[in-house]
Amino acid sequence: MGVHRNPTGRDEWFTTAYFHRPDELAAEGRDAGLEIDAVLGIEGPGYWAIRRAVGRTGDVSDEDLRLVLDAARAVEREPSLLGASPHLLLAGRRP
Repeated sequence: MGVHRNPTGRDEWFTTAYFHRPDELAAEGRDAGLEIDAVLGIEGPGYWAIRRAVGRTGDVSDEDLRLVLDAARAVEREPSLLGASPHLLLAGRRP
């Protein structure tokens, strides 16, 4: 797990954040006593494509956004692609 700290309060330096690989996030949940239901990639690898498109044009069509969201849903549980998503979600519950 990686940690980025921003003790300055300067917004341009981002915030304090904790970074995990998918397997590390699941292990942290188990260590906390959770039964893990899933580790999900929120944006999926399509995030990088949509980010590039926005950077080029400043806008993304509704159709393009739908395509990226459909792609994210299609691979959100695929273990080999989880690390390609900028954000992960751990779904778990207390036993």
